[in-house]
Amino acid sequence: AAGRLGLDADALHEQVLHLCERAPQAFSEAAVDPSLVALGGLLPGRLTRDVANRARWARKLLGARRP
Repeated sequence: AAGRLGLDADALHEQVLHLCERAPQAFSEAAVDPSLVALGGLLPGRLTRDVANRARWARKLLGARRP
């Protein structure tokens, strides 16, 4: 699919893996921001957990499917 879009498949694969590695931490840091915490609610924690789970799943999938 990357080739049809004129993208380098290996570079795209590495970029997506990089995003999968960094996204959980970024969401975790955002979830504890005082302005967000002040709003209350469960969404930041749930979103952080769900992003981490999806990133872990994607890393497994991407690790198994090298371009």
